[in-house]
Amino acid sequence: MLIENLSDYAREQLSATEAQQDLVSDGIGRALERRQAAEDAYSTAGRAKPIWKRLLGIKSPAQKEARAESASAQRDLQAAQARKIHLLNKTQQQAAGVQGEEELVARLAGELSDDWQAFQGYQNRRGEADLVLVGPPGVWLVEVKNRNARLYIDGDQWHYEKLDRFGNVVKSGAATDGSGRVWGRQASDVAHDLAGWLDKNHHRVGVRTAVMVVHERASVARMRNPGVDLVSASPSELLLAMTTAPAELTPEVRRAIAALIRRDHKYHNGSRKKRT
Repeated sequence: MLIENLSDYAREQLSATEAQQDLVSDGIGRALERRQAAEDAYSTAGRAKPIWKRLLGIKSPAQKEARAESASAQRDLQAAQARKIHLLNKTQQQAAGVQGEEELVARLAGELSDDWQAFQGYQNRRGEADLVLVGPPGVWLVEVKNRNARLYIDGDQWHYEKLDRFGNVVKSGAATDGSGRVWGRQASDVAHDLAGWLDKNHHRVGVRTAVMVVHERASVARMRNPGVDLVSASPSELLLAMTTAPAELTPEVRRAIAALIRRDHKYHNGSRKKRT
């Protein structure tokens, strides 16, 4: 399988999140310094008071100001610490996503001949796809999730349960991206737009879709009308689906489709960078 990296969008996101972590760490340091300075100012103001005010516990204006500044610094510190925890979790998830995609690509590359071309990081106006694969049987668009998730799918309702190593549910929620789209819609939206682009350029080729959950403890517990051609935790199942269909695309057509994918990505990736 030939592999072409159109963009490193996933790694760019990871780097951006890591940069945000550095900024938040700086904010935590500043909040700690502010809080310590306010506490020192409070002590200094207390020693500067007359003895009778100290004995009666009367706080001076300087003490009140220092106490308010200390409370403000503490609030900023707590907010920054909560933000750092959120970013740490986000970093771990993004890093796992990059790793999961690379592992799946390696598995496919070991099984598919060079009649197949894989594009990583393809983007159009409906979003970004982890993988687009062009081979003799047709075109596949694959969304990869490296998540410890047990999936439940009912139409446009996708939910997951996260399990610990003993099989106990420790977390649950909607299986959605940052914009609120379910994982299947992530794939189908981009695939629909790609199919329209190919059709516009005289290649009426259906773009089949897959959502792969590649974590070792991932599974699909229940599925009805997922809106994509395949949802699986098994790379072997994806390979079987990709290779069992009859070969319909000639080498010439595959080269033309690959060129159109590059062209479409270049246009939309350029537009994204201008917006950024």
